[in-house]
Amino acid sequence: MDGSAATNRAHASSAVAAMVDFVNRSISDGSWRAGDKLPTERELEKRFGIARNTLRKGMRVLAEQGKIVRHVGRGTFVTRSTMNDAGHGAVSLEHDGRDLVRRIHGASPVEIMEIRILIEPPVIELAATRATAGDLTEMMECLGRGEAAETVAEFEQWDGKFHVKILEAARNQLDQRGKAPGRVGYPERADPYTRPPAGCAK
Repeated sequence: MDGSAATNRAHASSAVAAMVDFVNRSISDGSWRAGDKLPTERELEKRFGIARNTLRKGMRVLAEQGKIVRHVGRGTFVTRSTMNDAGHGAVSLEHDGRDLVRRIHGASPVEIMEIRILIEPPVIELAATRATAGDLTEMMECLGRGEAAETVAEFEQWDGKFHVKILEAARNQLDQRGKAPGRVGYPERADPYTRPPAGCAK
C-alpha cells in the first residue's frame, strides 16, 4: 500500500469516526430525540467532507449500534430504544410519547383505520360485559348529539367522545389511558379526545 492510499484510508476512517461521534453526541445531549430525522446524506457529506460510500459505512456502524434506523425513500431516524452516552438509559417515556404522537399525526386515514380494526372489537366486547347503566346513558347521549350535529366538526367531536366512553366502559386502566384513534390523524380535530364536549358527562 503506497503512502497516498494509506493517507486516504486514514482520512476516511477519521471522518467516519467524527460523523459517528457527532450523531452520538447529538442524541445524548437531546439535540436529536427518538423519531427525529437525521440530516440528508448530502448534508452530512458536505459537513464532514466525505464520499457517499464512506458516509454509508458510518451509517452502518450506527445502525448496528441500534442508534438509527434507515427507511428507503423516507430517510434516517433516531431509534426509540437509543441509549445515551451519559449512561442515563433509554430515551425517556416523555420522548417516546412525543414520538408516538408524531407518528399518529403523520399516519394516513387507512393506517388509522387498520389500527382501529385491531383494537376496537375486543374493547367493545369488554365494554358490553362491564358497562353500567350510567355508561350506556352517556353513550346514548353522545350518539344522539352526534346525529343532531349540524357540522362535520361537531359530529367528529361527539363521535370521538362516544369512542372514549366505550374505552372507559371496558374498565381497563391501560385502555382508559389511551385515546380513541378514530380522528387523531387530523390535528385540528384532536380536541374531542382531550376535552369533553359541554353537556356530556365525564
